[in-house]
Amino acid sequence: MAESLSDDDKTDSIESSSFQDNYEDFNKEFMKKLLYNQQNVNWCDFDIMKDGQLSFWECEFLNESENWTKSTCSCPACLKYYICKHIVGLAARYKLCSIPLEAKNIPLGQKRKRGRVAKAKKALIVQ
Repeated sequence: MAESLSDDDKTDSIESSSFQDNYEDFNKEFMKKLLYNQQNVNWCDFDIMKDGQLSFWECEFLNESENWTKSTCSCPACLKYYICKHIVGLAARYKLCSIPLEAKNIPLGQKRKRGRVAKAKKALIVQ
């Protein structure tokens, strides 16, 4: 016969651990396992290796007011240009840089209009 818990036992177990602490511990442990598996794998196929390497980005963010631009990320854009949207996003989140309102007002994902694209105007002719 199964034992039932009283209402006092249920509230004690809920109060003893906060959700935020468990969530952070879960994320840390999950990421440690994921990084360990990522680094200690013998890849048998290039396509599988590529998918595994590009499945997540590892950001090493320097949370300092002047040196945040020296942060690194494993995404292809950061490997090429040494800065990426992930680093800028983290800097904006930690209030180390500010994003101008003009950039925030640009609509994202707007499709081009139908038809042929207009020819470029001549540069030195007054219009």
